Amino acid sequence: DAVVFDEAHRLADRNSQQTKAAKKLAKATPHLLHMTGTPYEHAQDLWPLLHMIDPKRYSSFWAWVHEHCLTETTDFHGQLKRPTTLILGLRKGHEVAIREQLRGVMIQRELRDVFGEPPEVTFLRVELSRAERKVYDQITEKYLYEGAGGEVLLAPNSVSRQTLQRRIASDFSALLDEAGPGTKVKVACARVQELEEPVLLVAQYKHTV
Repeated sequence: DAVVFDEAHRLADRNSQQTKAAKKLAKATPHLLHMTGTPYEHAQDLWPLLHMIDPKRYSSFWAWVHEHCLTETTDFHGQLKRPTTLILGLRKGHEVAIREQLRGVMIQRELRDVFGEPPEVTFLRVELSRAERKVYDQITEKYLYEGAGGEVLLAPNSVSRQTLQRRIASDFSALLDEAGPGTKVKVACARVQELEEPVLLVAQYKHTV
């Protein structure tokens, strides 16, 4: 009678085999529930979930994107055979319209409502080095970075761009041969040396560890 997708943010890529399979399951059942504790950074990543919930109202991805987002067409300076459309972000004021649409289909609860007050956490803010910032900004603005050694980092869509941004911030040397250990790694190592107790280090990428 119902299908529940946990970690539903993994269905943000509308063209993935996983999302296509989820869509078939959603069509075959009268009740559907998406669950996730991961915030959405890009509004367009909501569309696949909304489409499964109400395919008639959210029938076209690009119609929804052009209604709510700013876009730009590019071939990355001739590197692509066919131009592609980049989604640059929400149109001014459209976050209100999207929140209004979500009001009828989304239930949002904060962690403290579920688990009570969280344990004490200390955050260390780390500023990227000039070299890291240069690459990070170029990937953010142009979806492309051309290194001094000829290597090219290309992000054809917002998902791959976000992955590159995370990798740059996690450990710069994992991406570019000319780069040394990243600022974040240096700060983490210095912090570990300051602590006179065993430390458990968790990182997203093996190279960072």
